[in-house]
Amino acid sequence: MIVRQPNVPEEPDLAGAVIGTDVSGASVVTVPAQPPHSPVLGEKLAVVWEVESIDRAALDLEKLRPYLTEAALLTACSKHLDEHGANKIAGVAYHKVAQLK
Repeated sequence: MIVRQPNVPEEPDLAGAVIGTDVSGASVVTVPAQPPHSPVLGEKLAVVWEVESIDRAALDLEKLRPYLTEAALLTACSKHLDEHGANKIAGVAYHKVAQLK
């Protein structure tokens, strides 16, 4: 049985860590102590998530459907058409056009 772990990176405990020094090496900026999993550091600095990378093989494209623009879908369909020919994808209408060689 395969057990999958959620893709949640561990957050290091940086409380008290020195993040800035002056030219002499003395500490000038440290991370303030915060409660665990606090989304805000101070009043004007928030911690937010960003996408670092994706695993194309494991990516659940169905969950992304509402966020894919028509342009992105047309680009993907055009690339698929170039490699695999017409009438291969359900939901895609194809037509022939004249083109100079």
